[in-house]
Amino acid sequence: ITTPLVIIAFAFVGILDGGWSAWHLLKRANNESIFSFLPYFWFFVPVISCIVMGSVIYNSWRQLFFIYPAIVMISVRGFSFLIDVLRSAVSAKFYKLLFACLIFVMLFDLTSVILFMVRNHPHQYVYFNPLAGGIQRARKAFEMDYWGVSCRQLLEQVIQNHNTDPQLNISGPWPIEANLGILPFELRNRIKYYPNPDEIPAGIEYYYATHYVDRLPVKVQVDSRIVAVEFDGVRIAVAIPMTSRKQTTDSFNN
Repeated sequence: ITTPLVIIAFAFVGILDGGWSAWHLLKRANNESIFSFLPYFWFFVPVISCIVMGSVIYNSWRQLFFIYPAIVMISVRGFSFLIDVLRSAVSAKFYKLLFACLIFVMLFDLTSVILFMVRNHPHQYVYFNPLAGGIQRARKAFEMDYWGVSCRQLLEQVIQNHNTDPQLNISGPWPIEANLGILPFELRNRIKYYPNPDEIPAGIEYYYATHYVDRLPVKVQVDSRIVAVEFDGVRIAVAIPMTSRKQTTDSFNN
């Protein structure tokens, strides 16, 4: 769901080609080296092992990132196979047209991904391909900002909204505290961080900031003081003034 579509499409073709070649290799009908199938072992063995053994996979597929080069290698093989098929199946003139169309589609898809990443840097990790419905649909099923990279920007926005307040009290998960450490010294000193919101002295208004937008521990009502980091209308991090808490199921991210 975060891989460009052309890589997925060519990888699928590469898998079909690999299966066909493996069948002929078993029948001794070709001279292809067994080493050419290493990317397939690299990809399928870990994935099948996780499925069969019921391995615990934490938050996305970061524990299987090492198989991504294999996906790319299989995709390259699929692209090469598709080119060979087109060259042998159609006339030279028609082949050039199809080849140009193929290159155009590939460049269009990869360029759109690159532009998204450049435009949304340093939050390019929120890219989701069309199979996931883009970020608008993916937010309902997938974590937007697991590592809390957007928390620094969130804290800076909170401080900017309270230029006259000498101190701000904030609670939230660990990325909040981690991002405080990279703020400029004069901004960092204006924030008092509480790991446990229950530890904040009574009567003090504070924010609950989090990158887990869809897993808030409190219910909130719409409040103009809610601060958010957004992409395409989707909130990937929020800071909620605790005076906006109430015991309802109102949603502010729909």
